[in-house]
Amino acid sequence: MKKTLLAASCSFDLSALSDHFVLIPEGVFRSEIDGRPYDAPHWKLTPERGRQIVAALNQRQIDMVIDYEHATLKSKTTGEPAPAAGWLKSAGFTYIEGVGLCSTNFEWLDKAKAHIEAREYKYISPVFLYDSTGAITTLINVALTNTPALDQLPEAKLAAAAQEFFAQNLPQDSEMDELLEQLRWMLNLPLSATAEDILAELASF
Repeated sequence: MKKTLLAASCSFDLSALSDHFVLIPEGVFRSEIDGRPYDAPHWKLTPERGRQIVAALNQRQIDMVIDYEHATLKSKTTGEPAPAAGWLKSAGFTYIEGVGLCSTNFEWLDKAKAHIEAREYKYISPVFLYDSTGAITTLINVALTNTPALDQLPEAKLAAAAQEFFAQNLPQDSEMDELLEQLRWMLNLPLSATAEDILAELASF
């Protein structure tokens, strides 16, 4: 039987934005909107885990999208367009001790800037994977939103998101070994499963 993959989004006020874009805060936290997660004691990001996630994200060859209202994930089933509000630049992720997982190289597009300045959008909402203990394992993407409402995604949507993330981050060195190990465990695959085997399994959802 396949192990459950969990994903969630929470929100952070844009007014806190400065020269570094805080994506996931360090420490233990819950959603201030509705008290999630309901399937784990809390969400938790440790400095060690944060640095591991940053190392994996900085292997990406493309920028990470900041979209509107999580449209990128929704478009996989709705077919609706998912325009970018901005971009988190590749190799621009960093872990700031006492703060959390951040981007120090990001860009807002003109339309998004206008929305933010007019306070038509107030929150950023990262989507991340976490395990049954609440430990955060991966950042998927980020959205502008006023009503962050994603919790545990339907399995097919999450598999599509994980497949896209993993396809863009095929392991090049030992820093990706832990992600491979986690995906083998989550998908109930043997230890000998290769990156291609994992992608094939994700595609079968």
